Amino acid sequence: MNNDSKISFKLVETFNVIILSVAFIALFVTGFFIQNEDIIMILHYCGWVIWVLACILAFSPNFLFKKHGGVAKGKSYVHTTKLVDKGIYGIIRHPQYGGGLYIALSLILIQQTLVSIILAIVCIITSYLSMVFEDKDLVVKFGEDYEEYMKRVPRVNLLLGFIRKYKRK
Repeated sequence: MNNDSKISFKLVETFNVIILSVAFIALFVTGFFIQNEDIIMILHYCGWVIWVLACILAFSPNFLFKKHGGVAKGKSYVHTTKLVDKGIYGIIRHPQYGGGLYIALSLILIQQTLVSIILAIVCIITSYLSMVFEDKDLVVKFGEDYEEYMKRVPRVNLLLGFIRKYKRK
């Protein structure tokens, strides 16, 4: 990849993150201002259960990277020097993005509005693109080890991840 291609790729990646961030913020904020009086309560409650599980999923890397990722003392968890495939990373490759996807789904169920559906779809698409970009970056950072990891562990499919983990044991 030449320098112009690298710059273009980074611009697309940055633009995607901006859209993702704006859509997520809008999804949260609209829940305060746009109300649906005819919500289906069972879906609403399921949304809250998914929300709690998604938050656990989304924040787990903060601890796992610090513990297993070779992060220097005082540095942020994003400064990993080792490939982590323990804990949730043995089940899915992108738990933070997965958590974001499940949060978007939960907000559809909690809010039950057309606006939340549209914004959640934008969040899901841009999250998926971010995972693709991240995989490319991590192949550059960790090389063949990450390519093998990609073959073993699905991007964000929890069910498939549990099945593959069970089969590996």
